[in-house]
Amino acid sequence: MGNTVMHDAFIDNLIGWLRNDPSALKVYDVCRECGAKMNVGHIQPTTFDEVQKEYKILGTRYRADIALLKEGNLKSILELKNTSPVSRKKQEFLKEMKIPWIEVDIKALLKDETHLKIIKSHIPGRLVSVRCCSRLSRQQKYKNQLLNRPHYKPETVKFLASIRPNSDKHKRS
Repeated sequence: MGNTVMHDAFIDNLIGWLRNDPSALKVYDVCRECGAKMNVGHIQPTTFDEVQKEYKILGTRYRADIALLKEGNLKSILELKNTSPVSRKKQEFLKEMKIPWIEVDIKALLKDETHLKIIKSHIPGRLVSVRCCSRLSRQQKYKNQLLNRPHYKPETVKFLASIRPNSDKHKRS
């Protein structure tokens, strides 16, 4: 299925940024737990030396909207979502092949062409906000304490860990 004119225009625009001033592109994600916006960083120009549009991934039927290559080797992929997201099969393939990729939202690019909002990705260690990281750490610590009690069954631990208050407002004075 072909791309729309707007989709192609955004691909061409991003390729221009990647070739001329990649560090000007700011990548941000939203916390998978609370939805808070988090600045991930900038695209590092040292991670690639070539940018290709509609890159055909060898031996497959898949194409990448934008491929970043280093010395001819595929290093990462940028996909732009306009009308339909990256298919589940393509996501699974890229994950299996250990190809880092992000899908960014064209609507966010309409507001600021240098801010890449991640919709989906396969980047090792998907981020959570500092607040959620702290909360998840407390929950895991509590769950580990419960697991060390031999008389609790695993399903009981899971249940107790899910209902334990996780904020200071629930503590008694």
